[in-house]
Amino acid sequence: MFKGVDHVVIAVKDLDAAIGRYETIYGTGVSDRSDSPAAGMAMAFFRFGDSYIELVSNTGDAGPIAKRLAEQGEGVHLVAMKVDDIDATVAELREGDPARGRPGAGEPGEGPGVHPSLRNGRRAHAAGPAVVAARSGVEVTVEVAGAEEKPVLHRLLQLYLYDFTEFIGSELSAHGEYEYPYLDHYWRPAASETRVPYLVRVDGRLAGFALVRREGEGPWTMAEFFVLRPYRRGGVGARVAKAVFERHPGAWSVHEVPANVPAQAFWRRVIGEVTGGVFAEESDRNGVTQRFAQP
Repeated sequence: MFKGVDHVVIAVKDLDAAIGRYETIYGTGVSDRSDSPAAGMAMAFFRFGDSYIELVSNTGDAGPIAKRLAEQGEGVHLVAMKVDDIDATVAELREGDPARGRPGAGEPGEGPGVHPSLRNGRRAHAAGPAVVAARSGVEVTVEVAGAEEKPVLHRLLQLYLYDFTEFIGSELSAHGEYEYPYLDHYWRPAASETRVPYLVRVDGRLAGFALVRREGEGPWTMAEFFVLRPYRRGGVGARVAKAVFERHPGAWSVHEVPANVPAQAFWRRVIGEVTGGVFAEESDRNGVTQRFAQP
């Protein structure tokens, strides 16, 4: 029935304090953070291979997490299991116990169930501790962007550069855009370099990009890498990174700016998985750089 653990959600009262505790326990930094003002929640994610742990805290007095913390305190709120077919899993759960797997289940103590508001055909959640039925995965494609797709990449770059202002100081141009002077080079590189632009799609929908370059016979470099926020929790970034690495065997170099601690944790984990932990890392005032060889 179940293919493995998709993720575990842990309710905490103080998200920042909990992040510190769990970083010490896990020996790694958070992979990403996000907020859901509509639901009154703030989240932080620790990825481990194809699974992740999500710390969640309330940002107001209302909402499911505020209710759970008030009634039960901190602890495991939800366990998500991977399955091939949500409907078949729910039906099988019902055969064993008509109360299990019923639509609308998910209040504390009710056991496994499918929450109707999140039943989107790919993942259905149940509050917990409980079981979540989740389809095994999504289709992720990484394709070279043609020159005709340059406007698409330009617009995605604006989202990426805006996100990046969290870590470096960037200002809008007089035209209301973040400037990126290298985009044209990906279709018209200098004679001494190779540049490859990739567009990422999840189930056919645009989800990000990766820009790869190489100077002469030097190492491949991940110049820019971006996954849209809605796709950062399901392992899409790791799958994209590994796909790009596989397309360019040889020496690699990946660099993160000093303030981007989540990216540093992400790349350490992904490169560690690719190389079996055999890679070099160096740090200086300009940031952190990983160097490794892709077979």
